[in-house]
Order: sequence, then structure tokens, then C-alpha cells
Amino acid sequence: MRRAATARTVALAPDDPIASYVSALADVLPGPRRTRADLLTELADGLHDAAVAHTRAGLSSREARARAVEESGPVAEVAPGFRAELVAAQSRRTAMLFALSLPAMVLGWTVAWSAVPPTPPAALPDGATRVAVGVLSQVTDWSGVAGGVSAVLTIGLLMWAGRLRRSVGPVIALQAGVGALAVVVSLGCSTAMVLLNPQQVARVVEASALVLPLGVATFALTGWQLASLWRTYRVAFG
Repeated sequence: MRRAATARTVALAPDDPIASYVSALADVLPGPRRTRADLLTELADGLHDAAVAHTRAGLSSREARARAVEESGPVAEVAPGFRAELVAAQSRRTAMLFALSLPAMVLGWTVAWSAVPPTPPAALPDGATRVAVGVLSQVTDWSGVAGGVSAVLTIGLLMWAGRLRRSVGPVIALQAGVGALAVVVSLGCSTAMVLLNPQQVARVVEASALVLPLGVATFALTGWQLASLWRTYRVAFG
């Protein structure tokens, strides 16, 4: 109830010093909406409590609110502390997405390919193409597994950095680099396999009902992964 009341006060009183202060801070804090809203609501609650104390000490309502804001400090000095929490929250989201989606994509494609009937000898590509496709397939699978494992490690490192109050910048840079590399390698190898052997791909699509929807899901997940990486980078370094 208190949080809901605070949100309404901020929204309905834009000329209030506390509302203006919270709004100014919100403008310079990118990050997960829910986490940011919770942090700003807690800040507003604390400022309102401080204003009540100043009112009881004899200040007018507006003077008390202005005093509470002044004691909180300039937005430029307060923002880094909030940004650190938002960076950690966004990084955990991205790491969790990669930890779940990359191994799931590898498993999904393994199941889909296992459901495809054996290719007739006459339809097989030449030896060099078969070797190249096999290598690309292995690289795709292992990049997905490596990306998933690195994401799990990132979650652990973020927890460790949070407990010890260490900077998460190096962890985020590592996460972004490994995650982006896994996505690019997987996407590049998949595209190369299609270009090397389009007839086989067309046959597989016709033979298995799983391949087409799985391809659409993979495309959507890849876009989600890249968007999440960009949001993490923007929150941390933007």
C-alpha cells in the first residue's frame, strides 16, 4: 500500500521537490523497468519519511521536502549507486537467458535432426561438402554449449562480485564478449551449412515437421539474445 501511495504522489505532484528529484534520477537510469521502479519507489519512500521528520521539526511541507532532497545529494552523485544495482540485475537477466536458451537450442536441433530419415546415398553431397557440414555442425553445437556454460559462470561471478562489493564491469565485458561470440559463430555456421547444402536442407524441412518451427524459434531467440546483450551493454557502459 505504501509503495502504491508513493507512486501516485510522484505521478500526481510533478512540481513537488521529491517528485522532481525522483523523475530526474529516473531519466538517467536505464535498466530493467521493474528493478528500476522498485529502487525509485524505495528512494521516494525514504525521502517522504525524511520530509515528515523535518515537518515535525518545524519546517513547512515544501521546505521539508526540499530539505530531504538536498540531504539525499545531487542526482549526478546518487545515480552511480543505483546504476550498479541495475547493471547487476540486467546482467543476471542476460546471463540467465543465455544459460537456458543456448543449450536448449542445441538440444532442440539434435532432436530434430535425429527424427529425419537417413539420406539416400544418391542425395548425399560430395565428400568435401559432407566434411565441411559436419565440422560446421560440431562447431555450432559446441559454441552453444560453451555459451551456456559461460553464462552459468557469469551468474556465479555476479553473485560473488555482489557479495564482495566488487566491480562487475569485467564480468559484464566477459559475458558480452563470450555471448556475442557464441551467437555469431552459431548463426554464421548455420548459414554456411544452408549455403553449402541447400538441397539437403530442403529435404530435411520436408521430412520433419519440427525443423521449420524450430528454425523460427531459433531466429526469434537469436534476436532476443542480441537485444539482451545490447541492453546489458547500454546499462553498463552507455
